Amino acid sequence: MTQPHSTAPTTHSVPLPDPLVRTIRTRATALGVTVLVLSVAAVPALLLIPSGLLPYDDPLRLGVPLFAGITGCCLVGAGVFTLVARGSVADGHLRLNTMRVTRAGLLFAVVLSTISGLVAWGVLALVASTPPERYRDEVQFDTGDWLYVLLLFGAIALIWVCFFVLRPVLWRSRYVAREWTRWGS
Repeated sequence: MTQPHSTAPTTHSVPLPDPLVRTIRTRATALGVTVLVLSVAAVPALLLIPSGLLPYDDPLRLGVPLFAGITGCCLVGAGVFTLVARGSVADGHLRLNTMRVTRAGLLFAVVLSTISGLVAWGVLALVASTPPERYRDEVQFDTGDWLYVLLLFGAIALIWVCFFVLRPVLWRSRYVAREWTRWGS
């Protein structure tokens, strides 16, 4: 019968030094909670602010909150996956299956948020450059538009921060053999 907190490595876990476990758990907890708290304010703002920035009769009006909302959902997902990464290093071991799920989810959030955030910015620029009454060659953003773009790119930057903070654990750790970090192993 196996002990639930055994220190022997298995094929699904790898032992880690205790200082590294504490560091990973502290960073993942602090970053995950921070990202989730910030996403509570950012997601509603990403969804509601475009209604005041864009003309009501513009056909592309729904594109900005749609793609910005996807970025907001990815921000929440990045916070959750950062907290999940905290659990992958419990008991002095790196749990490889949890690491793989966290890696896939975080990478998905990074890619999807970057693409959808750039599309939201492009739609916002398109709407700002072509008002319904006439065509203009230049894009004219006012302060509210720039603050919204700053909020949008701030959300994307937070997702990338989660990715880079957890990167030493999720990829190429010196404690994990290369063949154990592959996707399907």
